[in-house]
Amino acid sequence: MAQGQKTVLVTGGAGDIGQAIAKRLASQGMQVVLLDLAEQEAGDAVAAALGNGIAYRTCDVTARADVEAVFAGQNDVYAVIVNAGVVLGAPFLDYTVEHWHATMAVNLTGAFHVAQIAAQHMARQDRDAQGVRGKVLFTGSWTQGRPCPRSAVYGASKAGVQMLAQCMAQELAPDGILVNVVAPGAVDAGITRRTYTQHPAFHDQMAAMVPLGTLQPVDSVAGAFAYLCSPDADHMTGATMVVDGGLSLLSCAV
Repeated sequence: MAQGQKTVLVTGGAGDIGQAIAKRLASQGMQVVLLDLAEQEAGDAVAAALGNGIAYRTCDVTARADVEAVFAGQNDVYAVIVNAGVVLGAPFLDYTVEHWHATMAVNLTGAFHVAQIAAQHMARQDRDAQGVRGKVLFTGSWTQGRPCPRSAVYGASKAGVQMLAQCMAQELAPDGILVNVVAPGAVDAGITRRTYTQHPAFHDQMAAMVPLGTLQPVDSVAGAFAYLCSPDADHMTGATMVVDGGLSLLSCAV
């Protein structure tokens, strides 16, 4: 496939990180399909606002039939970015079973649905000149390998994503399917931005934790995914790109 003909699907595509990824990839000539929970009309408006080369489709990643329907309507898919996620932070003793199931349903089971169905789809595609059939990329987190207060369930879900990606990478390498993870830090987007909008002191507290001294620009996450979608990353699989401003270098105090 020529670069301009490559199709990339992005779950959680209507969120801040998903939109940033879509804009970056579309600017490089790729066709991007955002997948998210919003109704079609609202999602179409999001896609239109982002510019040319971006479309939208309603999809609940926790519903396997939804994911299957998306891929049934696609021709070749060059890359899938498994980005949908939820964050339900709480002290460990206060987590409820409902919190656990809600987090795992999206972050891990939903990731499994998308990754497996995507890989099955890609396995039927022809290889490109570099021998690649497709790429499955996950949004991880700096907490996937770093214990932190109030993050036990979220961190466990992202650690599961990382191991899922590594096992997939090992097993699917002979099929020409590359699997990698981008692990961001405290991104100035989504739930982090909403939190400090309501509690301004939170912004400075979080920024002070990051060795580089600022919250992470969302474009830095998009840039990491753009690299993994490029031919420069065609000999890369099973890796985790930690793009977190040095946050994972720290020990989290209780």
